[in-house]
Amino acid sequence: MMNSTTRPFFVPLLALLGVLGCDDGTVSTGDSADAPTLRGLAMVDDVCPTGRQIAKLVDPGDVCPTVPGWFGVSLLSDAPGELGGYCKYVSTGVVAPTQQEVAESLGAEGGIASVGSDCAVVFAQGTDAYAPSIAPILRGLFLDAIGRPSAATLGLPATEAQRAAVRVAVIDTVPDPAPSKPRSNHGEDMVTIIEDIACPDGTSNCAVSVERYLGLPRVEGGGRDLSRGGYYGSQADVAQAIYQAAADWRAMGDPDLRFIINLSIGWNAELFGDHGESPAVDAVHDALEYASCMGAIIIAAAGNDDEQCSPGPLYPGGWETEPRPDADRCGDFELPGVAPSGLGYRPLVYSVGGLRRGNYAMPGTRDQGQPRLAATAIHAVAGVTKPTTTLTGTSVAAAVASGGAALLWSYRSSLEPAEVMELLYWGGTSTTRSADYVGPEAESSTMRKIDVCGALALACTATSGCPVAINCSAPPLATQAELESEIALVPVDVNVPVSLGATSSCTPGCGLPRFGRARNGLGDGCPVAQPPELPFTEPQPSQLACPNCSVNTSTSVVSASLDSSYDGYTVQDVTVVVDDGAQLTYLRAGYVPLSSSTVTTIDFGAGAIPGLVRSVKISITFAELPRPQENVLIIE
Repeated sequence: MMNSTTRPFFVPLLALLGVLGCDDGTVSTGDSADAPTLRGLAMVDDVCPTGRQIAKLVDPGDVCPTVPGWFGVSLLSDAPGELGGYCKYVSTGVVAPTQQEVAESLGAEGGIASVGSDCAVVFAQGTDAYAPSIAPILRGLFLDAIGRPSAATLGLPATEAQRAAVRVAVIDTVPDPAPSKPRSNHGEDMVTIIEDIACPDGTSNCAVSVERYLGLPRVEGGGRDLSRGGYYGSQADVAQAIYQAAADWRAMGDPDLRFIINLSIGWNAELFGDHGESPAVDAVHDALEYASCMGAIIIAAAGNDDEQCSPGPLYPGGWETEPRPDADRCGDFELPGVAPSGLGYRPLVYSVGGLRRGNYAMPGTRDQGQPRLAATAIHAVAGVTKPTTTLTGTSVAAAVASGGAALLWSYRSSLEPAEVMELLYWGGTSTTRSADYVGPEAESSTMRKIDVCGALALACTATSGCPVAINCSAPPLATQAELESEIALVPVDVNVPVSLGATSSCTPGCGLPRFGRARNGLGDGCPVAQPPELPFTEPQPSQLACPNCSVNTSTSVVSASLDSSYDGYTVQDVTVVVDDGAQLTYLRAGYVPLSSSTVTTIDFGAGAIPGLVRSVKISITFAELPRPQENVLIIE
């Protein structure tokens, strides 16, 4: 009989970087006494469908058993060793089976060691009146902040032929070939960031190739769109994409081709499963170990706050606390493993946290979720001919690390994976803060901010064999003053003065004390609790609603223009959330006329917003959408 320990109930979540999943673990017929308190239990079946199960076989060499009422296939076809021991079962019944029926059918099959639901992985991340004028400046500020060396600094394209080949697999929302109109641009945005760093001259013959693998193919209703990609995916979808990327690299048969996997995705392991708690999660973990055994660098986002009051990083980024597989473990996948270097720090995954300007934690940083490696990840824009939308989140930080590692490896291809990542770490600047979690045998737990040029300069010493001498003293591409001047030049179409009422104390949340102020006549301004989000049943734009909106903290004026994805949507309410480090203050303006073709200023009155803040967010409620759309404002 299979293992039957589990927590049967789950909290759905949607974050700017997160996974909607469930810790279905192995099938149970009873309720756990310590199951977490839930909102929206009726959504559980859609989040972790009983009609789609992942099974782990007792003997990985066996074929998937035939079980009445189920259609079963191998999850990772032709995978070697333990990776071949996963099966995907889909119910053939008209009505979804109950947990009891799953236990009595798949659970009773002697060849199956454990079985659990294939829970859903989620990611949510386009132009407006601001974008054409400020996108180049935001790109310059971002590239300056991460220390990306220019093509001139690297002597490109003249020295391109002297670089070694590196392949980067982006497991995300976009398939290969990239569709002209993907459902979600998130995956393509990650590709663009990596290419802008690793291929600074923008030529098509770059030594670094960035490949797309569709790990998030699912759309409203839970179906998959393999042509245009999706918004979400399941844990099994992610496992399949990781394995396929690694298998494709191995099939190329080029021992000199270096390989990096970028995972700007994650799930809350406390709620939705860690390694050893769910067959679907185990499949992701094993696929990563398989890639690691072949010498891949695996980089994942540390995760953004999902407002579920659960601390720590999202996963797979949290697997930085686990060591890279040893030779015995690699033997389980019929691989010899990579010989260890003299470096002691060799985690399975390198997770990357996000920083705002000044090396402080970015808005939305998870409690106890900061790793030892971090990158600027706020108001990021990449790409020249087709720039990304303005992005904030640890997905950006992971892409920065992947691009930096690829650039460095292309100049020092003889380095082992751990050596590349140690150079990326030590070539950065210290934040003076300690990481919340580190892997075994870490020489330092200090969080350091990635400086791509600094890392490359550290790698390319006089005796390193690099084709160029690295000089990181280039002048900045853009300045904050230029950004503020450009924003000031954009004409204002509508000005909305807001007369605020008295300050009210709000119901406590997970972190800082909360206070509310609203336009006179609109109540206390305190936030209203939102039901858990279930994206499979809630179609919505995948872009941020107000990506280039800004706030002048000296005047308490917000300048806003909607992303064009929201044309036709009806604005009902606008609230600005101020984080000054001591408290959160919600300033509710009520209805404000917003569109993608106009700029609207919202004047809260002098002193409503402190001059010094950690972050300011805008939250916009649309009549057609189930919950407000929120993103960080540019601070002038």
